[in-house]
Amino acid sequence: MVQGNPARYFYDPVALRSSALLAVQFCAGVLAAALLLDRAAVLIGGYVGELARRNVQLAHTRDRLQLEMEERERSRRQLLHAQKMEGVGRLAGGVAHDFNHLLALILGYAQRGRQAQDTGQMQAMFEGVESAARRAAAVSRRLLDFSRLEAGRPEVFDVAVLVDELRSMPRHLFAEAVGVDLQLSPGPHLVFFDRAQLELVLLNLASNAAEAMPDGGTFTLAVAGDADWVELKVADTGRGMTAEELARCREPFYTTKPPGQGTGLGLAVAADLAERAGGSLRVDSAPGRGTVVRIRLPRRTRPR
Repeated sequence: MVQGNPARYFYDPVALRSSALLAVQFCAGVLAAALLLDRAAVLIGGYVGELARRNVQLAHTRDRLQLEMEERERSRRQLLHAQKMEGVGRLAGGVAHDFNHLLALILGYAQRGRQAQDTGQMQAMFEGVESAARRAAAVSRRLLDFSRLEAGRPEVFDVAVLVDELRSMPRHLFAEAVGVDLQLSPGPHLVFFDRAQLELVLLNLASNAAEAMPDGGTFTLAVAGDADWVELKVADTGRGMTAEELARCREPFYTTKPPGQGTGLGLAVAADLAERAGGSLRVDSAPGRGTVVRIRLPRRTRPR
């Protein structure tokens, strides 16, 4: 058997062409793979950069939204405080009337105490002074509670009991020609709300009613409810509101009063407080037919 010389394949033109073709194909494959990897690296780098930019934008958007929410809450607290101060101003006349009576009572007791001939009479006069002073302190404490800029302190309480406790205070806001009618249905009517804020809302609504009835009329404050809701109705027989006034009455700072006689915050803040508690506020009015404000709050059956 004759064996061929292996070296001849290194000089075989066909073998050389096949080897060269394989080398070219291999190099082309390596180059293509390198180009694909380079392109992939560029795309991945672009995606990473875009993702980083998006993350920065999202962080800025989140920070901006947080600032806007904080600013909105701060504005709401300021609006509530402004409405509180408006309520304090409106109530000041009636409170001053109460203080004048209490001070006159205290002075009377003091003068009679100075003229007392025995210890028993003097002790009775001191007790009278103490009683009048306690009532004066209660009046001033209520004003201070209204004027503080504090976060709400909701609690479960009976609305009918609250309205009954306020029975004497609306009387100071109305002229003698205005009748006050309190209608309290059998309760209890429990709600979860801030007691001082609800007092403020009711007293501001009563003040609005007083201004709508300068020549007399009837003010009605009613408490009723069903299995799910407690409703407070505040009504007057005053001049009422036009269609435009009714449409805008819940807008902050909208008021038909002359400058310096109102901020236009009463209904706006009352509606905001009611809605935050899961309730609602509705206003019905027409010229010459008076105004009715209904506040609905979720009924509670037991404390939280």
